[in-house]
Amino acid sequence: MRTAEHLKGEWIQLETHNAPSPRANAAIAYDEVRANVVLFGGFNCADGCFGDTWIFNGSNWTEVHPTRRPPRTSDQQLVLVPAW
Repeated sequence: MRTAEHLKGEWIQLETHNAPSPRANAAIAYDEVRANVVLFGGFNCADGCFGDTWIFNGSNWTEVHPTRRPPRTSDQQLVLVPAW
């Protein structure tokens, strides 16, 4: 998956060593408490629906494995609750 940053009116592609596989319709939200972007799920034609969770810290993606998570899905909404 390509990762880009919007900087001064332009999209700049970032070089990351680790990233989620290409997908559409994933849920993504910004975690203000941890200053990370969280991505969940999505879909691609080869693999179907995903149920994985990824964190982007501004320079690299890391797959995380929370103990509580929804089933594989796409076209979902993501809301982060800081106290959780």
